[in-house]
Amino acid sequence: MAGIRQPTRLGAIAYGPALEEQWGIPDKKRAVDFYDLKADVEALLAPRIARYEPAPHPALHPARSAWVTLDGTPVGWLGELHPRWQQKYGLPLPAALFELDVQALSQVDLPRYREVSKYPPVVRDRAMEFDERLPAARILEEIERNRPPVVREIRLFDFYRGKGVERVEKALRFG
Repeated sequence: MAGIRQPTRLGAIAYGPALEEQWGIPDKKRAVDFYDLKADVEALLAPRIARYEPAPHPALHPARSAWVTLDGTPVGWLGELHPRWQQKYGLPLPAALFELDVQALSQVDLPRYREVSKYPPVVRDRAMEFDERLPAARILEEIERNRPPVVREIRLFDFYRGKGVERVEKALRFG
């Protein structure tokens, strides 16, 4: 029918402990959270790089929800279930969920041949402190924009708040 578009979506929800019982893991009772599902979304969208824009959604937690974007275009949502829904359904732990446009998942370029370097890669990382109000996505975009040609990839792999970092700051580690 002309004028009607019904996109196909892929959704997932995660609830409960992040890891199965295992004697060698000290934090056995850590619940699945926003960042666990963020890793799943990134794996689904790889090799493309997803960005996350904080945005409200009526079904999601006001401070823990985001648009998932590819090249500036929203392709889905990611977040934790809103506390009122968590309470209504009697869930003692928060549930994390995402919804993605299937068309965005299927638009992946074929891999291209690239000659393997005869030199081993050099991996470096740098930790920097930033104002708490500055979104990590904006920082990463600015670093990418000013990336020298010799640097192949930059990624955020650690986020720290706590002892040693001022109350209005956060430490981000890039590699």
